[in-house]
Amino acid sequence: VPLAAAVTPVAERFTGVSGPSGRRTALLLGIVPEYRDVLGLDVSRGRFLATTDLRRPTQVCVLGGLLSRALFGFRDPLGESVRIESGWYRVVGVLADRTADPRAVGPLTARDLNQAILVPLSAVVGWAPSLDSDRNVDEIWIRVREAERIVEIGRVVEHTLRRLHREAEGFEVIVPRDLLNQR
Repeated sequence: VPLAAAVTPVAERFTGVSGPSGRRTALLLGIVPEYRDVLGLDVSRGRFLATTDLRRPTQVCVLGGLLSRALFGFRDPLGESVRIESGWYRVVGVLADRTADPRAVGPLTARDLNQAILVPLSAVVGWAPSLDSDRNVDEIWIRVREAERIVEIGRVVEHTLRRLHREAEGFEVIVPRDLLNQR
């Protein structure tokens, strides 16, 4: 994508997750390391997902702070395992607590990452997106270098997706500036 500072696909699912202190339904996000840059995330303990986590079939995760406390109490979760569906994932990091923007509207309303679990995208969609609708990428987030050109970049992305989807309407391009104008 021209003028993109960072691009990140996201696959989103709700699933059961278990740890020593309990079981919860949590938001599972399959991501790539650039997700941290696009959203400006901080890690309070451990590390974020790395490129090497995507390239080899490691089952690692980063927990939101609230989810970490729900699953482990006040124990340190680093190096411990959580069960996600039928698989075990080693905790490599915990996100710093975040507050949601109460002014957020529409599709860009912030997820509560405090209660989310982040895993490599390949753990959710396999090594490549498939035709199985339950295993596709749900979103692609782009952070641009030049904010004043965001509308133009949005048009380029939409044109590209239309060509890739053979003019099908199975996607939507949302430019945050458009949402701000709706307020």
